[in-house]
Amino acid sequence: MRLLNRLQNNPLLFSFALGALLTGCGQGNGESDGTKSGSGADAQEELNGGDGMGGGAGAANDGSSNQSQGSADGDLTGELERDAVQLPTGISWSYDPSLDLEAETCAAQSIAAEEIPLDVFIMLDRSGSMRWLDVANSDVAGAASCAVGSTVNARWCNAINAIDGFVRNPSSVGMGVAFATFAGAANSCQAVASLDTPLAVIQASDANGQRQAITNKLNDANPAGSTATEEALRTLISFSSDRQDQLAMAGENRKVINIIVTDGEPRECNQTVAQLNTLVVNHFEQKDIPTIFIGMTGLDETKLEAMAVNAGAALHTDYCEGDDTSCS
Repeated sequence: MRLLNRLQNNPLLFSFALGALLTGCGQGNGESDGTKSGSGADAQEELNGGDGMGGGAGAANDGSSNQSQGSADGDLTGELERDAVQLPTGISWSYDPSLDLEAETCAAQSIAAEEIPLDVFIMLDRSGSMRWLDVANSDVAGAASCAVGSTVNARWCNAINAIDGFVRNPSSVGMGVAFATFAGAANSCQAVASLDTPLAVIQASDANGQRQAITNKLNDANPAGSTATEEALRTLISFSSDRQDQLAMAGENRKVINIIVTDGEPRECNQTVAQLNTLVVNHFEQKDIPTIFIGMTGLDETKLEAMAVNAGAALHTDYCEGDDTSCS
């Protein structure tokens, strides 16, 4: 199914790898790689620059040796002054730092990649249109009451099966997952005070019951109401920010991300797509917490993409709607 594939294929959801190759080279006398070449005029320019750094000093030394040869030919007269040497323009010079003092050997250190566990906050749209499939205002029979494992082909049933499959996938072990649904009325504009299932780490044997707790909430919820997108985004921002602050204080290295699963455009409170996008973009820029938008079949993909752009998810070409060749 499209939604499940998106959840399982997005690399943000399963691992963050960090690898680096650090190299540091000691400074030799002059430029440490390659051969520098030029004309007498080039050497004149470097000489007039004073002591300079590295290569400048090396060029001055070499230029002086070439200048001495010019004196032997009678081309130069008068007293040579270090900062005002006049070189003939017809000579050439070269400088090879390997002939100067031997540069120190470069040092390299390899650091093994580290897998960083995720803490994922999921908000699922519970509005009435989740009872539909493709046709607007057309409820699919049984969609309002379907539970995990149901084969009813409706947005709600497909979404809860996908999320349950995600948390029960073996690759989710070690991942922190929090879950809540959203649907609201005219005053559903601010973050909610608590999540349906607070954040806890998924365990292989479900010893802490987090998998089952999420399954129970999926089964208990029934789609009804309007799409309170602002409420959902503010809730994600609030709880994920708190979690990131807790991790920083504890010195724990975990990556926090947000996921919103929805089928529709905003219907309550702030319905301006650009302003809702600003909420999640600012959150990403200030906290480095991406917000991933997952759309169900039949949504207005243009508006959803406008809300998702620059919110931290990498552009991709899989599971895009309509004629889109890439989406966030």
